[in-house]
Amino acid sequence: LSKYIRELTERRLPPTRSIIKNFAELVAGEAVSERWISRFLTRHHQKLTSRWNVCMDRNRHKADSVAKYTLYFNLLQEKITEYALEPSQIYNMDEKGFQLGHIGRSKRVFDR
Repeated sequence: LSKYIRELTERRLPPTRSIIKNFAELVAGEAVSERWISRFLTRHHQKLTSRWNVCMDRNRHKADSVAKYTLYFNLLQEKITEYALEPSQIYNMDEKGFQLGHIGRSKRVFDR
């Protein structure tokens, strides 16, 4: 489970407690409690840490404009065609690491 969290963190997709719970249940083949997740994170506090992750700051949110999105998606379509990309090869992260459609804060678990 620690390795899974580290791999997600390296891909800039730090998991939520809910994601960790789902994966733990998949591995265990049975339900795990929220308390189990808390104890797991406490046991591995030297490797893992929980922090608030800000998805998109106000200035980025204010900078949204239809013209910029139109240019972006036109360029994106050109690159998809140029490199013959399949939908499974495309994901919704940029260099800032925010997720489209998520404006608020969320608590994430990171590898140290």
